[in-house]
Amino acid sequence: MTTARHSILVLLAVALAVLAVLPPAGATGTKALPRPGPLNPAFVDALHDPLVKLGIGRLPSPVEVHVGAAAEAKAARLAETPSFDLRAEGRLTAVKDQGRWNTCWAFANIAAEHTRNLHTLEGSGLDWTLMCPIDLVDAPPGRARWVFEDLPEGPHTGYADLADAIVTMLDRPDAHGRRVGVVSAPSP
Repeated sequence: MTTARHSILVLLAVALAVLAVLPPAGATGTKALPRPGPLNPAFVDALHDPLVKLGIGRLPSPVEVHVGAAAEAKAARLAETPSFDLRAEGRLTAVKDQGRWNTCWAFANIAAEHTRNLHTLEGSGLDWTLMCPIDLVDAPPGRARWVFEDLPEGPHTGYADLADAIVTMLDRPDAHGRRVGVVSAPSP
């Protein structure tokens, strides 16, 4: 290697070393690191709730967000939308006591999905019957009871009784294009 090339490589190495040691242009002092904000006290309390640890129940936001008066006024204006209640349309049973489980959100989601599927079926032009069992369980066969366009009162529907109701509805032209609520009744 020639002396000129060797000198250029040494100068390049020194320049790179100097650039590595110098702070970037415009940098002053030390770099500020982000700091975590304060946690929402309701979030901290919820972390000790055994139901939340099981994935059941509501977990509040970890951070409290404070907005200005204009944003609060807009949120209040948007919250004044008309209500939507599936019970008023006869597509959902009355609210049941969930006890300490706080699972109302799960039932609301299932009801919304059920309604969406029902509307899809109604507009499809297909020959259909939508079976709606109550609390489907593995129970001894009884007598399946059903009601059109509603959910009958009863504790549960057994798999065998649901299967019996499905086979029965296949032969009933009045069941086509309708929703059928099914419940097990005890054998006499």
